Amino acid sequence: MWQNDDYPEKPELVKTNTPNNWGLTFLSIVAFVGFFLLFFSNRLDYVIALVLALLVHELGHFLMMKRYRYENVRLMFIPLLGAVVSGSKDRYSQKESIWVVLFGPLPGILLGTLGLFLGPYLHNNFLMALSIILLTLNAI
Repeated sequence: MWQNDDYPEKPELVKTNTPNNWGLTFLSIVAFVGFFLLFFSNRLDYVIALVLALLVHELGHFLMMKRYRYENVRLMFIPLLGAVVSGSKDRYSQKESIWVVLFGPLPGILLGTLGLFLGPYLHNNFLMALSIILLTLNAI
């Protein structure tokens, strides 16, 4: 077999597990809220509702990824853009993939619908705003 000494052998990649990063997640939430308050300084209730809606959505993805044993699952908020959950798994089925994808919007749609019915009954404007944000975010 032909061998060329000009190129080194391909290195073997070693997987590393990163430690728990809840501190980084909390810091990203603080940065997210801080940046939004620059533009909506008089609407703290709106910013909190947006963070809660994003958290419900992304926690759905996060919990299903944990259930299906994804590795290095992380939840991060990106200021002025949204939030994201990332993780990796060498092999996964279509069923797993569908559940991970669906569990983002499903809890938000259910909670948003419930809030739309309870908000007027409880005379709670924050619950109404949160419900509308949940439904809008998860319908997209």
